[in-house]
Amino acid sequence: MSDLADAWNFIYINGERTTSPYTIKAIGDTNKLQSALSIKGGYVDTYDNFYSINIQTDSVNISKYSGNITLDYEKK
Repeated sequence: MSDLADAWNFIYINGERTTSPYTIKAIGDTNKLQSALSIKGGYVDTYDNFYSINIQTDSVNISKYSGNITLDYEKK
């Protein structure tokens, strides 16, 4: 549920400006995540010319998100 926005020399993560180096952690099927990132025209293909991208498939510990979650299109 994280929001990432590229702003050329920095990115916004959930509305907070963040500068490099970036570490992005994800939970999911390792093969599917790596495949989705590496597909032709995907993130790695697009940004590899601008950034040094290294995909690691280690176990990660992700702290829970402590900010507010807004559901703009929630069905009631």
